[in-house]
Amino acid sequence: MGKQDAAVAPQSERFRALDGLRGVAAVMVVAHHIALTSPKFEGVYIAGFDSPARGFTWLMTFTPLHFFWAGTEAVFLFFVLSGFVLALPFLRPNRPRWLSYYPKRLIRLYLPVWASLALALLLAGLWPRESVAGFTFWVNDHAAPQTLWQDAYLLDGAKWLNSPLWSLRWEVMFSLLLPAYVLLAAEFKRYWIFGVVGSLLIIRMGLQTGDLFMQYLPMFGIGVCLAAGKDTLKALATKIPTVLWSILVLIGIAIFPASWYMPGFIYAPIIELLGCIILIFACLYFRPVVAVGSSPIFHWLGTRSFSLYLVHEPIILSIVNGTHLTNPLQVAAIAIPTSGIAAELFYRFVEKPSHRLANFVGKRLQRSPRRRLEPSPTPETVN
Repeated sequence: MGKQDAAVAPQSERFRALDGLRGVAAVMVVAHHIALTSPKFEGVYIAGFDSPARGFTWLMTFTPLHFFWAGTEAVFLFFVLSGFVLALPFLRPNRPRWLSYYPKRLIRLYLPVWASLALALLLAGLWPRESVAGFTFWVNDHAAPQTLWQDAYLLDGAKWLNSPLWSLRWEVMFSLLLPAYVLLAAEFKRYWIFGVVGSLLIIRMGLQTGDLFMQYLPMFGIGVCLAAGKDTLKALATKIPTVLWSILVLIGIAIFPASWYMPGFIYAPIIELLGCIILIFACLYFRPVVAVGSSPIFHWLGTRSFSLYLVHEPIILSIVNGTHLTNPLQVAAIAIPTSGIAAELFYRFVEKPSHRLANFVGKRLQRSPRRRLEPSPTPETVN
């Protein structure tokens, strides 16, 4: 396979491959939470390199194999992907209207979130969350008092009813601030690489000062900058031979959980974000990765990734509280198929109808008298 064969994939496939990457990230989060039901894995997760763990637990935690349950890093990947996918349509000549963007985006986020909170309340009622000796701190912490209204609002963060919702706070903030990101990206499109570097530097400052805004919002900015530099990245991709592509992908996977085997290295989180960039780059332009990411199973995971993200934790907690299992393999044997079925049902009966409602509202707003003054929206695809 030559350079050209390795580099450029059909445009429709690239969107499917990014969906597949999002699905992989969602599975990482599920695996991460299953691992935290195990005292051994949670022990090394809390103690870090000071943990006395050996053997399989050490190998899966402090080597690149941590990739398979790198839940926090997977959320970082979600942030970068959101920046890329949401900004791209607005960097085209025929961009969508902001008037229709806001209600569509907020409906797509909030309605599934509220439904997931209702599901969490139901499951917590059927299998009460209790603090039990032998459970991990992570499981017992979910027995804390419920904060439904704060969780439903999202902008104040989320507590323990459905704790993965913490990331939706930043998704909503970025969604509200998207015009500012797009304005800067369009104004300085030729200098997108400096935007990536600048975002990484701001993140590093945020990590040093503990400022969460500086840590998380620039991650979306990285994705926006990649969208602005898409044409340059495409041209670069055609010059990369297959062997170098393969090495690059392996490096991206290896450095994705870099913090876990680079203890104390202040730039480890930055290296992890470089891993995110490499994986997105490969899913856009490296044909073998595009083919895998576009395959039916990965496409299914991608389209159901948001639903899976929203429903899996209440299910895992119900399994642990109902069975008192602390072996992660036993928990996984029940939680993975159950979460998969629940994600499919949630997608069909909650997320997909939310998309329909959002699109309906968007179309109604497009019919306003100002329609002729602005171009019609383009599909939310990556090409």
